[in-house]
Amino acid sequence: MSDQISEVPFFLQNLKAITFPMTEQIDSLDSHFYVVLDEFGTLSAIDPNSFDNSSVDNWISDDTSKTCLLCGSTFTMTRRRHHCRYCGLLFCGGCTDNRTMVGNSICRVCDSCAVILIPPTSSSKYTGLKKWCDINNCSQIFEESQKNAGIHFLVAQLSSESTDSHFNSIRTLYKLLPCHAPALISSEVPLALLKHSVECESCRSTSLSLDLFATLYNTDPAGCKISLNDFKVDLQKLFESESIEMKRSAAKFAYTLATAINADIPNIKTYLSEIKDKWVVAFLLAALSKKTKIEIPTEELVPLVLDLIRKDNKEVVTTASKYFGSIILCKLSNDPQGANILSKSDLQSLIDILFANSPKNQNDKRPETEVALNLSQVLLNVWKTIVDNYSSNPENSNSGERAILFSQVLMPLFEVIGITNDEKGDCPLGKVQMLFFEIIKLMATFDDLKQSVKSEQMLSILTEFAQGEDEFAQEAANTLEFLTKE
Repeated sequence: MSDQISEVPFFLQNLKAITFPMTEQIDSLDSHFYVVLDEFGTLSAIDPNSFDNSSVDNWISDDTSKTCLLCGSTFTMTRRRHHCRYCGLLFCGGCTDNRTMVGNSICRVCDSCAVILIPPTSSSKYTGLKKWCDINNCSQIFEESQKNAGIHFLVAQLSSESTDSHFNSIRTLYKLLPCHAPALISSEVPLALLKHSVECESCRSTSLSLDLFATLYNTDPAGCKISLNDFKVDLQKLFESESIEMKRSAAKFAYTLATAINADIPNIKTYLSEIKDKWVVAFLLAALSKKTKIEIPTEELVPLVLDLIRKDNKEVVTTASKYFGSIILCKLSNDPQGANILSKSDLQSLIDILFANSPKNQNDKRPETEVALNLSQVLLNVWKTIVDNYSSNPENSNSGERAILFSQVLMPLFEVIGITNDEKGDCPLGKVQMLFFEIIKLMATFDDLKQSVKSEQMLSILTEFAQGEDEFAQEAANTLEFLTKE
């Protein structure tokens, strides 16, 4: 085998990696997720940069093919095998006569990778890729777009007899994701990945193909041009796999199905309870949060979600799981039954998360503040239920339960309301504070609680906030009036 690179032209010695930015920013929410910042969990749990096909360990085996995968020439003593440093597949020297940056080095790459990675020039021939297109009756693709022809070649490897070729092809598509997502989405890649996930059951890269499909589909569902109703994926079988990677891909696909077609996820409560994995839990909670109707009984779901988002539940809790869990609890609390069950639950973990994610000042616009906003709404709905229960049946009202909840929420309430806020309702802090104003009024319905919230400190804060004609000032003024009236 010979993989020596001949002397590199001078102009390539200072070549920097060429990138084509995605329309949406990929960001790391925490150490377990790569996500689109605007919506937790939209992209991939897998860092494409971790797929280094340029190392020898990740090259496809020499005995995988006796011929060049592009031009079809047979390898001989004089026509040596060469590995593309980007995809790791096998080619002849003529089909790897391209050089570009791979990582921090200028490396040999095949024609199919070169047409994607290197800006085209009039001298670019890519005869190996052209010959492959001629052989496989897709010359028109090459004539219309060499880049699409390169992607088409990678897709074709998913039908290869070599499952190693499947693996390297999908790894390469992952590597292309950060800079070439629009091209991948608009191509045949999504459909090929989904078919591979369904049909290639014994392949070690099935979990990767399903994960990458979900990544592309969630990024731009319309661009993928696929109806998920046309495919039947056995989620139960995927979740029962011994591979944690497969379980993670199944969870992400479940989220995709729930988002796209409001699909039910069989046995989701069991998976949430038994699979102790941050990735699985976050995406299953995400799937539930997208459902128009949640199939788990409320009395079972409330304690389950409260347990999964506890800050000391380190096996499964993440920022993403707290976010989606807060959406689920918010939906449940909008229903009288859900709010009633929550009012009888230990909400200490919920209040801890609310306080930890509350805006620290008027300029704090971190995505995590959405968690605080959702959980503040949950608390408001719970207190409304407590007041309604008392109003309808004061003799059977449980003063002990409301006293416990009151003691849990009192300190965070004072802390958050006491933060200076000149922006008023035009910032996350103001939105949380306005919900807390309403909670204070509900608490003050009870004589045994009113004196605790009617402190000089609280009255002073509300008096200052009540200056003005905006909605924030009006809410503060109404709360102040409620506390001071006899």
